[in-house]
Amino acid sequence: MLAISAIGLYLCVPDTEAPKALLGALLAAAFVVRAGALQPTGGATAVAGLYVWIAGLGGVGRPGSVVGGIACLGVVLLLPLIRSITTSRLGVIMLVAAQCGVVAYESRSAGFEISAWTAFLVSIPAFVLALATLLVVRPRST
Repeated sequence: MLAISAIGLYLCVPDTEAPKALLGALLAAAFVVRAGALQPTGGATAVAGLYVWIAGLGGVGRPGSVVGGIACLGVVLLLPLIRSITTSRLGVIMLVAAQCGVVAYESRSAGFEISAWTAFLVSIPAFVLALATLLVVRPRST
């Protein structure tokens, strides 16, 4: 999910040197984690902090791109709002699809706004749709 977000950040900010390095690192980490060689740890918080710092650094010339870049985190920002999420194949596919949709929308619309406030307002519909998707894939309690 973070690697998908990094793609959106790269497409969003005007200065792409740091986002390019982040993208390479997160893509490599995604393959290593997928191979099972590395178990997820508490480093996700550090990566999120680094991600936000790079969004600010890369988007310094266009404030809307900073908001759009951070909004590319998409589903990653919404997951804490849902207590449990399904790990079924369909649920994972829906999460990845929602993340890709949010990243595509944010990097191409909110990320190109000049004003940070306008970018924030443009970001809201994507997050509403992503939250609705998370609520759909959430397991039902009996």
